[in-house]
Amino acid sequence: MATPAIDLEELGFERGAGLLVEHALAALPAGARLTVTGRHPALGVDLRAWCRGRGHRVEDGNVVLKGRASGDRWNGAARAGGVGPDGVVGRPDPAWGLAARGALVEAGAPPTGFDLDDRDVVWADIAPRLYAQAAAAQWDPAAAVDWDAAEDLPPEIEAAVVQVMTYLVENEQAALVVPARFLGRVHPHFREVVQL
Repeated sequence: MATPAIDLEELGFERGAGLLVEHALAALPAGARLTVTGRHPALGVDLRAWCRGRGHRVEDGNVVLKGRASGDRWNGAARAGGVGPDGVVGRPDPAWGLAARGALVEAGAPPTGFDLDDRDVVWADIAPRLYAQAAAAQWDPAAAVDWDAAEDLPPEIEAAVVQVMTYLVENEQAALVVPARFLGRVHPHFREVVQL
């Protein structure tokens, strides 16, 4: 059977050649060989460095011998629930950390300290719809306020506007600080609840 090959043409590793080699190697089992060709002047040097950092070996003629390191990385990995709201689990594993829901999480991560990690306490089935509605209705000051229409105001009106704006800023600060103390305790698996 012929050794599979990939031609990088003029593409160098500084411009993404590694992604193409990685993609080609992903389809091969550990111990398989892949011939890498190309016209970039640093191909041989860059290929060796790239392979060394990923646990592969380069033989004469830029033939990559796929190592086991890339596959071993996923031994014991777990999927952090499903991707969408239907993938929310009852109690996310503390070792999932900050991984997005549905991500494949490598084994061996230290447990996180999220004490609000029970679906029955944190989650509501309406959370994704509420989040989508809130995101769509987000106030955009650049679009909602005609900043070019500003005019000089009498000092007493300017002072009143400043007072009202100060009050609004204080309310926004409270709206940020109070939930923030709570949100840091919620496991990120329940992202719609946290972002809402």
